Amino acid sequence: MTEIRWPMAVYFDASILCGLSADLTSPELVRLSEAAVKYDVGRFVPEVAKREWIFFHQEMARRKHDEMHSAARLLGRYLGREFKVEAVEQQELLKGVKQTQLSRFDAAGLVELPTPDFNVKALVEMAVRRLKPFAEGDRGFRDTLIALTIGSHAEQYAGHSILVVSKDEVFGLPEVHRRWWSRVKPVFARTLEQAVGQLEAAMDEAWKRYLDLEEQEIKTFLTSKQDQIFERLKEVEVSEAFIRDGAPFSSKMSAYVGSLQAVRQIRPLEITRVSRGHLLGSFKKEDGRVPVTFSVKVAFDVTVNTYSFAHLMSGGPRVRFRDAAITSRPSDAPAELLEHDMTIEREISIEAWVTQDAAGKYEDLAIEKIQAW
Repeated sequence: MTEIRWPMAVYFDASILCGLSADLTSPELVRLSEAAVKYDVGRFVPEVAKREWIFFHQEMARRKHDEMHSAARLLGRYLGREFKVEAVEQQELLKGVKQTQLSRFDAAGLVELPTPDFNVKALVEMAVRRLKPFAEGDRGFRDTLIALTIGSHAEQYAGHSILVVSKDEVFGLPEVHRRWWSRVKPVFARTLEQAVGQLEAAMDEAWKRYLDLEEQEIKTFLTSKQDQIFERLKEVEVSEAFIRDGAPFSSKMSAYVGSLQAVRQIRPLEITRVSRGHLLGSFKKEDGRVPVTFSVKVAFDVTVNTYSFAHLMSGGPRVRFRDAAITSRPSDAPAELLEHDMTIEREISIEAWVTQDAAGKYEDLAIEKIQAW
């Protein structure tokens, strides 16, 4: 029997899913999914992580709904009349978001893993002793349930490897592997890019070479259509949060602490990540067209207001408990805002179709969706 060298299953934590757009658009996830389909590798999400991902987007939608009504009231003041927008009952909003995310989850080929029965007393003892994933401050219960769920499901892959994808470093600890996943060989990745590399590292070299060459051919073609792509980006709107922080759950620090005053210029820079396929669609040709997902790096030249570093480090004024009065203010840390210019780079994901001629050469591009926050 031929030895299977690649991971038999990929398990995703909520931290990875929440870092993507709501519809899970991502060139890396597309490439990982294509390889998983070819090699019959399961893509699983523990129940706890799936519920956290849905709740995250419910909260995002609720916040956007509240911001929309707040903006409408402010606009009404400027217009001197009431300015109404359609209100959605909270339960209806939450239910709608849940249904939409569930359909996207299924369309992406992800499979939910139910939480298995567990010994409460044993988990309490682990929590008291702070055995990983438990940590100080009563933290770690969620991570423990995820580790337990993965371990229970992975029993069927005993002797083989599995791939766990999470931004949480606790899942990469050897003690977690020994306690929960001792019958398998766990491989850990903190990003989708790392996960693709881990999955493909053990796969057929010819298949990897084919994917790399195809990706380069598509990227060369897209670069030849760069002006067309950049022109379409002029129609895109993004939020200040996207400029400041990037995608939700981004591992990067905020670009600034303060407020956006002006966007002086937006400059598309280059096409970066490319993969054949649409995560929620197909990896194959349809009517002579090939689905592709790619990212464009964009530079935002902005003016922002931020507090001085000295003011941020000072902790602000001193307050006495006894009379709840401000006793002093830091004389060397002025509270006024400082205005300055900066350039911030972000990536925007795009789904498109490219057509091929009889010789297999790419000849036309049709952009289907631009994912912006």
